Amino acid sequence: MPPVALTEEELDTLHNLGFMTLVERAGDTVISTGKSASGERYIDTIDIEDYVVQNLIYNTQKALNENDIVPYNNDGISILENAAVSVMLDCCSKGMIAKTDTNTYEYNIDYPAIQFVPEEDIASREYKLGTVSFIVQGAIDRVEITVDMTL
Repeated sequence: MPPVALTEEELDTLHNLGFMTLVERAGDTVISTGKSASGERYIDTIDIEDYVVQNLIYNTQKALNENDIVPYNNDGISILENAAVSVMLDCCSKGMIAKTDTNTYEYNIDYPAIQFVPEEDIASREYKLGTVSFIVQGAIDRVEITVDMTL
């Protein structure tokens, strides 16, 4: 699909209405930045959340598939937790997760040990306690540069 030639005003109007389009920037065809239809969130933050959730589901299922058995003990819980760690490290390397001033990524993974699992979850062979939380890295969409030149 070819990019659309729009003025900045036309593109701003589309973004304000909750649309995005393909544009050409520095010779590359890219998706224009835009907010969701509600105007409350940028599309890329929604994409990142979807990416994290889909990869957590996928990697967890792969962990279940690739192990002959995931034991219902701390070793098995660690297998599931490592699947989540893998996803978050991937997201960090792709610049999706925010960093603190001390250069640590802002995410948390908590898969409580077997002693915290309710008996009914063990009986039904379900582990429901794993949690992953994170802060999406913000992005720069526009740049204004001031040039001070002396001849």
